[in-house]
Amino acid sequence: MMSTTGRLDKRLWYTAAPISRALPVARSCRLLIAALLLCAGVSSVAAEEQSSVRVFPVEFFADAQAQTAYDMISLLPGFTFDAGDKNVRGYSGSTGNVLIDGQRPVSKFDDLANVLQRIPAATVARVDLIRGTATGIDMQGRLLVANIVRRNEAAMDTSAELGLYAHGEGHWLPEGRLEASRRWGEQLVEGSVHAYQLADDDSGDGFRQRTDTAGNVTDHARSSLFAADEGMQAALGYERPLLDGKLRLNTVLLSEQKKEDEDLRFDIPMTDSVAIREIKSHDEIELGAHFDRPLGGDSTLNVLLIQQIRQQDKTETEITDGANAAFTENSESGETIARATIRNSLSGGLVLEWGAELAYNFLDSNFISEEDGSPVFVPNASVHVEENRAEGFTNVSWVSGPRLSSEVGIAFEFSRISQESDDTTRKSLSYLKPRAALTWTPTDVDQFRFRLQRNVGQLDFDDFVSSAELSTSTLNIGNTDLEPYTAWDLTANWERLFWRGAILVLGLRHAWMDKVVDIIPVYADTDGDGVDEVYDGPGNLGKGSLDEFNLGLDLPLDGIGISGGTLKGNVAYVRSSVRDPLTNERRPMADTQQAWQGEMEFTQDLPAHRLRWGVNLKLAESKPEYRLDETRVECEDFWVGMFVNYYLTDAWTVSLRLENLSARKQHLARTLYDAPRDTGNVDAYEARSMEFSPYVYLQVRWQRH
Repeated sequence: MMSTTGRLDKRLWYTAAPISRALPVARSCRLLIAALLLCAGVSSVAAEEQSSVRVFPVEFFADAQAQTAYDMISLLPGFTFDAGDKNVRGYSGSTGNVLIDGQRPVSKFDDLANVLQRIPAATVARVDLIRGTATGIDMQGRLLVANIVRRNEAAMDTSAELGLYAHGEGHWLPEGRLEASRRWGEQLVEGSVHAYQLADDDSGDGFRQRTDTAGNVTDHARSSLFAADEGMQAALGYERPLLDGKLRLNTVLLSEQKKEDEDLRFDIPMTDSVAIREIKSHDEIELGAHFDRPLGGDSTLNVLLIQQIRQQDKTETEITDGANAAFTENSESGETIARATIRNSLSGGLVLEWGAELAYNFLDSNFISEEDGSPVFVPNASVHVEENRAEGFTNVSWVSGPRLSSEVGIAFEFSRISQESDDTTRKSLSYLKPRAALTWTPTDVDQFRFRLQRNVGQLDFDDFVSSAELSTSTLNIGNTDLEPYTAWDLTANWERLFWRGAILVLGLRHAWMDKVVDIIPVYADTDGDGVDEVYDGPGNLGKGSLDEFNLGLDLPLDGIGISGGTLKGNVAYVRSSVRDPLTNERRPMADTQQAWQGEMEFTQDLPAHRLRWGVNLKLAESKPEYRLDETRVECEDFWVGMFVNYYLTDAWTVSLRLENLSARKQHLARTLYDAPRDTGNVDAYEARSMEFSPYVYLQVRWQRH
């Protein structure tokens, strides 16, 4: 185990960065572009040791007794893990901020956290924290990336976990995981099986109440809801040398079912009961292959192939004394991805990367609505969507020395989408996506990182299909006229190392957005009388903006007498603005978290007692939604949790988590109008509240290396 002095010394391996004062946006853009052009024009300086890369040997994680690569990532100072977004079509925009041996995982669907949990800490040689740009590393537009570097030694690793959730509502839910890997020479085989039952955090007991504008209660009901997921996921991977390179094969299988039961007991205006049941099943298979090899000289080839097939079925029913309603959604979708990249290391610290990605996506979806056994016509209820996407890209990164590095790149995206439903539409979309990043380390304790890029959103195929939600009596009509949003996104970060290895991170972000996707009035003739009716549906609003301020802190507490203690926090203030399509007034974007959000955590490592414990706090959150004849605000109270890990031996660990000690409540406030919001008057107010009880999770883990 490391001494206290060792704990302080290890934190000095890491440096940080500052932005002295906020510049006006336009001036910031000019300075950034000028700096990047200046960097790109100077190529005669030989590359030196990169100060943008910080190396964390395994000794850094010794006191915390990390068991997996995921544990090690969570201990990196100044780093916040991001698993990426597997729902994004294509590969480049879906990846997280952690690499494994300099490469991104082959699987797109397999959660990055699961991938890292399958890597035992004993097989890790070191962790590199890459800030800004590093030679030979594809940053994918990110300013901060962690790289897990594994040992290349023959080994057999096995681990097993058995856990049990105990919920305050009396539900006992088990979870189990089995993982194994075998490396011999340059070959590796690894696999895992994960079976689980997990309760959703929107379960609990609460109430619904509706009042008129005078404050009189017109409806009141007690509610009880329990939602849980149960499923199994299996993953298998194999890698070996091939044709002077390395081949990696990957397979992921998932079968999952979610059940949600909600019971309402009305006492106003009369005694009544309503039962809402929802069952949603999801089956998915993914096959992936990754091959990389040197091409001679300082060039390498990287090829990726991924195939996914998904099947989803959803049934929702509402049963009352007087009437029944039901919605059924069935869909099948898939994605095929082929991506090739060539990376050339040039003189003077320059690296050229170029390549292309092709993707094919499809969705077949059917939506059926019934009332008392009779079908109800809904526009765009059956939809077939296909998309062919191609993207070409090139990036030039340059490390001019220990103080300065930069990256400039551009991508061209082209897609053709065809959609068949009530109407048949076809559209072609093309976008240029430039990107520029600059990392400047003026001192050993300061680092500035800047990035300017153009982002292009993706059309959600589900927005083409009509859908419903019985619990709020909401119907969304699919809209085939959608276009993706575009945004110029400027980010600036300052990191600074201070007082005994503490790290402060300040970040500013501003996005200029166009064609913001939100809820708009959608017109459709549903009764065949030649007159369009108006519904809620997804659509484009126009221009919008998003501002964000981030504050991150990693504070070791040894200096104030709390040996092995660390306080980590990440807090953000977010503000968005867009023009409402009905009232023509500025308002926040729908479904965007507003005001303050973030989380804080205190942990303490007690290696002499084989213990690690901590407390975490997640701040309250809220987000608005603006519909045709109502507005909504969804809120979640703050969350408090605790954990204790006891390392019985090097092989056995017992973990206890006490979650939701604050008994977090979820709230929904609705303002209902008697007509569209721009012409109607407020008709009623509705308040909903649901309290999720605390729960306990006990886990026993065994591992062998």
